[in-house]
Amino acid sequence: MNPQHNLKIVTFPRFIAGLGAVCWHFILNTNFIEKVEPFQSWWLARAFTHCAPIGMAYFYALSGFVLAAVYYRPGMAPLNFRQFFLMRMARIYPIFFLALVMYLALTWDRSIEDPLGIGLNLLLLQSWVSPYPLSLNYPAWTLSVEVFFYLVFPFFLLSFDRYSTRQLFVFTGVVWLISNLLQLYYTVRLHPAENTLAQDLLIFLPPINFNGFLVGMLGGICIVRHGQPPSRFAGVNIAIVVLCTAAPIAMTLAFGRHVNVGATAPFLTLLMYTLVTQRSWLWDWMSNRHMETLGQVSYAMCIFQVPLFLLFLKFATHRVRLSPTELFYLYFAALMALSYLVYFFYEAPLRDWARDKIKRPSKTQATVPA
Repeated sequence: MNPQHNLKIVTFPRFIAGLGAVCWHFILNTNFIEKVEPFQSWWLARAFTHCAPIGMAYFYALSGFVLAAVYYRPGMAPLNFRQFFLMRMARIYPIFFLALVMYLALTWDRSIEDPLGIGLNLLLLQSWVSPYPLSLNYPAWTLSVEVFFYLVFPFFLLSFDRYSTRQLFVFTGVVWLISNLLQLYYTVRLHPAENTLAQDLLIFLPPINFNGFLVGMLGGICIVRHGQPPSRFAGVNIAIVVLCTAAPIAMTLAFGRHVNVGATAPFLTLLMYTLVTQRSWLWDWMSNRHMETLGQVSYAMCIFQVPLFLLFLKFATHRVRLSPTELFYLYFAALMALSYLVYFFYEAPLRDWARDKIKRPSKTQATVPA
């Protein structure tokens, strides 16, 4: 990968995606949409909330894109699977576990009635078993999907190295097209309702979401192999960024849940590719450390949103009378503060410690003198 390429630029949009998830869960799902400003009176704010599923597509495509850009090298040897998987789990599991403990502490009387749900969540297997994908701390179902991606990523990466970029485009395009058509067909045919087996299979099952990750992987490999902007004209690249932002929004607003999470992945991957390869003022602004930090804390923001909201409902609303607007923004301020604290004092230090431990050579390894 060209050293001029900076993957930090694709970190900040994670915050936008996470913000969409918070609005989706706690404005639509709690019927606040008619009461919280500006969602009550401003159509653009309501449209942003309805576009929240794009954030999920971005997370999946981004995961494949960044992992491939970081780990892929032409002619590469097989990855150390154990080291790779432990590193990825060290990145996601500590925060997930802390949020799950917080959730269970607040809902223990109800949660203990279903020990299978607790077990599946602890093992990050909830998305594989109906009706458990949205059990307990329900935004964490996406981590169950991510773990599946981590398991298959090393094998796909090594296999992809054997083929040309054109062959990879054909293979990925065929997989993407077939999987989207099949999911669209069964979604329209079955009309999956909430909390049904059809919904669990068509939306939450990890292999169903793999096409978005696969498209992201293709983009990351192209960064390493080619790494040139789509066009040598800055105006054309800006137009590509605008198009690849507008198209997923239009698709989601027009078709809603009938749009598979992976359906928007080609646009989002091209968006990431263009941002990474095209140096501009936007490149510099989105890559600065403050924007990058916002993207980094978005993980804690997504995972702690439900436990913290339960905490607010349990304590804050009984002591202070708040309007829905006041409650939401006070909650969001507390969520951001908690996310920053968790990132700087728990996630980042623990991740760095785990990286040193996992990558440290074993004491039994012989040291070969230089």
